[in-house]
Amino acid sequence: MSIPELKKTTEKMQKMAETVSKQEYERAMETLRKEKLKAVKDGDTDKYVELEKQEAKMEKPEPVVETQRVAPGAMPDFVQDWMNDNSKWYNVNPTATAYATALEPQLAKSTGLQGKDLLDKITEEVQTRFPELFENKNRTAPPAVDDGGNVPGSAPVKKKSYSALPNEAKTQCDKMCKSIPGFTREKYVANYAWD
Repeated sequence: MSIPELKKTTEKMQKMAETVSKQEYERAMETLRKEKLKAVKDGDTDKYVELEKQEAKMEKPEPVVETQRVAPGAMPDFVQDWMNDNSKWYNVNPTATAYATALEPQLAKSTGLQGKDLLDKITEEVQTRFPELFENKNRTAPPAVDDGGNVPGSAPVKKKSYSALPNEAKTQCDKMCKSIPGFTREKYVANYAWD
């Protein structure tokens, strides 16, 4: 949704709301005037006084004031927030960005939504159409270490090596290497009773 389009839409809606509000006020005032004339013709002073009170209570509609003034060329905070929240795909993925941009006028027309609500609906539609843009890639990535304790892509641990020994055997090997001169891990592994 471009800023000029957003601004135009907001201005149109303000003018329409003002027009409808003025028309309703004028219609109600015209009805009251007619009823007051009828009360005068009928000589019904009580009805006339009641209608005068109703007329006094009626307030003239005030112009609709834009809730958030935006400097020319600037965008409303909610638009900037939306762009920041969707920065992983908006203006990054051309297909998703084009889809969101094309979707904006259609959704505005079909749902009547505007502003932040419209942007939230666009995000929802983009998530439905492009779920891969919103998935946690770490959730589907292979684990950093396989079930055997090996790092994927690294050389597997040799079956008959010090690192493949059970912890108790490693402890025993280390003790023997310290206490027997010339004894090595390789000799221990070579003589270890493997399953």
